[in-house]
Amino acid sequence: MKKWWLIIALCLSVGLNVGIFATMLVQRRPADRPIEMRPRMPGGRPVEMLADRLELEGDDRQQFIRAQSELFRSVQTQRREIERLRHRLRQEMVAPNPDRAAVEEALGAISTAQTGLDRIFVDNVLMTRELLGPRQERLYFHFLERLRRQAEMGRRPTDLGRRQ
Repeated sequence: MKKWWLIIALCLSVGLNVGIFATMLVQRRPADRPIEMRPRMPGGRPVEMLADRLELEGDDRQQFIRAQSELFRSVQTQRREIERLRHRLRQEMVAPNPDRAAVEEALGAISTAQTGLDRIFVDNVLMTRELLGPRQERLYFHFLERLRRQAEMGRRPTDLGRRQ
């Protein structure tokens, strides 16, 4: 009879230890990004908050929101393409016998894609400036400067429309 209690106690102890270990693993694994870190630009609140901060109304507001949402989608697509091209370049460079022509082709494609990304951004900024008055433009440039600083530090923008 005593042996059964010992076996049950041992099973409970093992079960408890497994539960504790599983809890530790769950807590140690990288959690999903917090909600405020998720990109929400296409039709999401941050773009609307920025439009509020710029005090945009009516048709200008709708154009601004559409343009920023399209910018976000285009930039994401272009960045994925650039990463794909860079991956292809890395693969070619570490190949046993790298093909110089393929390396040059990949470099050219990366350059073209990067120029396209820059063009998307420039076109968006110039179009956005047409919607803004002088005060709004200063606020918009301040916002762009914050984005640039965050990008340099390797962080993602988290408070697109919030005041600092």
